[in-house]
Amino acid sequence: MDSGVSVIILIAWLEQAQKSRGRHRPALAAGRDGIMIPMRSGDYEEASTATVSVYDRTRRRLGTVYLGQMPETKQATLSRLLTQLLKAKLEAWHGPIASWIALNSLSSPAAPRAPRGNRPCWRGRRKP
Repeated sequence: MDSGVSVIILIAWLEQAQKSRGRHRPALAAGRDGIMIPMRSGDYEEASTATVSVYDRTRRRLGTVYLGQMPETKQATLSRLLTQLLKAKLEAWHGPIASWIALNSLSSPAAPRAPRGNRPCWRGRRKP
């Protein structure tokens, strides 16, 4: 999906989240991870994936934009795409700031950790 289209979709979901009723602030969750895929050579290499989701005031997920990239050293392309998407979203959004949730990649100990109060919630309870 084109990053411009992804930004338009994220902005539409954020507008919908702002209009929703509930006791929580809308949230934008960004995460990335890797998945081992088989290559023609018979070996496995790690492809990279990323998601950006929007949650409304009742913590219901309104939608998710998915990014993916074939194996590449240091995941440079996916990092660039995810950064561009989030920067473009920030530049295009003129409403109140939503809560940000950074989901950790289990394979990347250097990934930023979500603050304690911003961990994603499922079914009304905080996931440990």
